[in-house]
Amino acid sequence: MSDIPRELDWVSERAKCDIKSAFELLRQAVEKDVERYKALPGFRGQIEFSSDPDWLFSVSRRSNITMVAVFNRVNDHIEITFPAQTQPPLKAVPVLTETGCWKFRIDGQEGEPLFDWQLRRCVLEPLLFPNQGA
Repeated sequence: MSDIPRELDWVSERAKCDIKSAFELLRQAVEKDVERYKALPGFRGQIEFSSDPDWLFSVSRRSNITMVAVFNRVNDHIEITFPAQTQPPLKAVPVLTETGCWKFRIDGQEGEPLFDWQLRRCVLEPLLFPNQGA
């Protein structure tokens, strides 16, 4: 509990906690993750990032088996689907924590909401590092 600030302009922070802002921040972070991956020495993958900044973006790996993660802004949440896999979709709902930071609650999952980097890792790790089991 020591990380909870004594004072927080929660009204301003809450006003910024809307789905459009959360989606845009997540889109920018995923795009940076893909850029970082492509800059790694020995990069060997056909990773593609594509985006319609208003409501959809995706990351795909082109290889023997195509793997895709699609992030779609839907009403009050972000739906993440995996069209080429059997993995069920994720419904990520942005939440504002008591420390003023953003996290994502995954609908149907117990436990603490995830920081955006944790959500990105959960979704992108199988695409970026498919042969390196976590």
